[in-house]
Amino acid sequence: MLKVGLTGGMGSGKSSVARRLRELGCVIVDADAIAREIVEPGQPALRELVDAFGPDIVDADGRLLRSRLANRAFTSKDKTAMLNAITHPRIAERTAERFAEAGPRDIVVHDMPLLVENDLAADCHIVLVVHAPVDVRVKRLVESRGVDEADARRRIAAQISDEERLAAADVVIDNSGTEQALITQVDKIWRTRLVPMTGMEGLVEPQPVRPPGRIDREVARVTRQFGVGVVGTVLSGNRLVLTLDGEPQIGDAPYKHVGAHWESLDPGNPVSLVRQKTPDFDDRVAGA
Repeated sequence: MLKVGLTGGMGSGKSSVARRLRELGCVIVDADAIAREIVEPGQPALRELVDAFGPDIVDADGRLLRSRLANRAFTSKDKTAMLNAITHPRIAERTAERFAEAGPRDIVVHDMPLLVENDLAADCHIVLVVHAPVDVRVKRLVESRGVDEADARRRIAAQISDEERLAAADVVIDNSGTEQALITQVDKIWRTRLVPMTGMEGLVEPQPVRPPGRIDREVARVTRQFGVGVVGTVLSGNRLVLTLDGEPQIGDAPYKHVGAHWESLDPGNPVSLVRQKTPDFDDRVAGA
């Protein structure tokens, strides 16, 4: 299973990207849809939200009035944190169930607005960030969702900065232009990055490696997923070589074993994992 993280700020167009990836055959784990499921009438999270934000956040039928909750929860970082503390654990549990339902050959996209804020980027094999200037995003929220402009700017300001979100990106999808331009980008990413990472043959036209934050992203990913520490990093051309303090537990990650090292299957982000040399490791390699 290839685990793809997809995120972006409010109004960035992340949902449009997810929709196109679904059309291309990806399995989408939609955090927003899951967030709606866990606050249905009778769910424990809804009862806690009522206690925290007031009984009038639900209608006469006991259904959550999402806009009223948003108007209260996004007025300060403390209130936003309170909302997150109630909903995030339930969302995480339901998300794990969705991933468990996917097949071993699936490309599973975690469509998650708070992927970076919740420290989930390092759990993904590749992270896509959808980006557009704030003014463009505000205009979309006002025109397509009917959000008041001041409210839209307040909600965007309550999220992490664009700089923080972009630092987690293996690929940035620019959605400041037309819908067709967006689809063209998504199709290329699917063809040149995602399909090759599954080990299946595809039309591979490697894109240039995105350098900002690259070493930090890979170190976090390797240490989180493979159960080893990184004791050295070297950039050799476009290839990043990480020296590890033990043998990585690769599992189903998009890597192949080549001799005494491991190589990423991502043609746009070539990474080699090399175990730190020790007398014991040298003897085992020589006897292999």
